[in-house]
Amino acid sequence: MVCDESLNALRVQEHGRLVACGSHSGTVTLLELSDGLCNIQRNEKASVTAVRTLYTQAS
Repeated sequence: MVCDESLNALRVQEHGRLVACGSHSGTVTLLELSDGLCNIQRNEKASVTAVRTLYTQAS
């Protein structure tokens, strides 16, 4: 959980390591993502494409 209230702003750093989240009251939280969440893995692009294809077919 980032904060106890709803978020209304999100900004991701160019390289994807840092994410800033802003709430309605003005609270800003800066998150640093782990390597596994910001670096593309070997088969990740193919996996995302496969999931997207299945989702599109199901819609």
